[in-house]
Amino acid sequence: MSKSLFRNIIAKLILNIFNICVPLIVSPYILRVIGIENIGKINYAESIYTYFFAFASMGIYQYGVREVSKLKQNKDKLESFFTSCFIISLIGSISILIIYFSFIISSSNVSSFKFILFIYGINIFSNVFYVEWANEGFENYNFITIKTITLRIIYIIGIFLFVKKSSDFLNYIIINSLFMFFNNLFSFIVIKKKIKFNFKKIRIKKHIKYLLAGFIISNWGIFFYQVDKTSLGLYIGDLEVSIYSVSNIITFMLITLIQTLVTVSIPRLTNHVYEDKGKYINLLNKIYKVYLMITFPVSIGVFILSKEILFLYGGKEYLNASTTLRIFCIFMIISNIEIFIRNQILYVNNKEKFISILLICFSISNIIFDFIILPKLYFNSNIAILKTTILILLLLICEVFYIKKIMKFKFFIVNKSILIYFISSVSFIIVNWIIKIIVINTFIQFVLTIIICFIYYLIILIIFKDEFLKKLINKAKQ
Repeated sequence: MSKSLFRNIIAKLILNIFNICVPLIVSPYILRVIGIENIGKINYAESIYTYFFAFASMGIYQYGVREVSKLKQNKDKLESFFTSCFIISLIGSISILIIYFSFIISSSNVSSFKFILFIYGINIFSNVFYVEWANEGFENYNFITIKTITLRIIYIIGIFLFVKKSSDFLNYIIINSLFMFFNNLFSFIVIKKKIKFNFKKIRIKKHIKYLLAGFIISNWGIFFYQVDKTSLGLYIGDLEVSIYSVSNIITFMLITLIQTLVTVSIPRLTNHVYEDKGKYINLLNKIYKVYLMITFPVSIGVFILSKEILFLYGGKEYLNASTTLRIFCIFMIISNIEIFIRNQILYVNNKEKFISILLICFSISNIIFDFIILPKLYFNSNIAILKTTILILLLLICEVFYIKKIMKFKFFIVNKSILIYFISSVSFIIVNWIIKIIVINTFIQFVLTIIICFIYYLIILIIFKDEFLKKLINKAKQ
């Protein structure tokens, strides 16, 4: 792993850790001040707005990062690509914003949270200036990190100043939307110093099919998480949406942190695919091992400490979500492997057509289960995420079959190191069980479990002479 890639990973890791710390600071406060009922309304409104936002974004992030990383040495092609994508984004965002406001005004089903939906319209407008894909294509992670952390600090101050009672929930949404607007605007201002508009060689049609594929790949979560939340809100109620959402938020924060390795490595892997296939496979295998070295202990750790985490995060009201959170932990392991294979192997190797077809098929299956089959049988937050987990597992099996049998790609999903990571992580369950027998105090149990499991995992890696850990220790010594 090169020094520049390592620095990018560290910068992105710092940003993701900060982005996780912010909700950990803000969310417990918001959940208690605004209350579970208003949170349910916000989550349900968000599940509706997200569909419109997905169409406005058009999947430009995935496609943009890959293409900028390929074109950044060719000024004319880069400017043409950037201008074309900006025009597509501008037209798409404004068109979707008009449709979105028309929907809010004409629909009687959303009358109880119309104001929430109107405020979320700021986010769709902000998408006009969304060019973070260009910054990431240039691997400009230092700027992204400094900018986002600065704005997040202002965001935290705004939350504690303007959200003090349950009726302030609209202020909370406004502050979130303003953060997105200024985050996008500052990125746009900075990238325009590197890339100029070039209206002479605009290619709109050329990019549309790739953007449509990117839309499906980037927004796959909408067809699963958001569909789950929408159907739960429609058939069960706001309370069940809150139970599902809080588990979703906790696991999504962790997935975001772990996926630092994936998002940062896409530009570098893309270059290696076209320049040196051997370097690509070597780097791919290294990243995959480190990826699972983190994924397994984090997922199992949250699984065994689900009740304690929910209590610290949201209070007693959310303890009923412990089973849902545990299922989400199983989902996190399967989903992380699937995301890695999809993005680092299939997408980087231009297999977006195959990915799109697969995701469409499984998304339709999810919609059928959520709106037709499960409501007639038995439906709640546990069933919703269990069903999604099974679908993602089947999706993963299809992808593995494709890369092995069709692409003839030499990639090992499981090897000795990965088995060590998994078995040692699963044994956390025994460690936690022993601690609960010896220690009575819940908080001390929680702290001891984290510390002892961390030390135990570290010892296992040292005993088996883990390659990445050795390199990490050597870099720390330097």
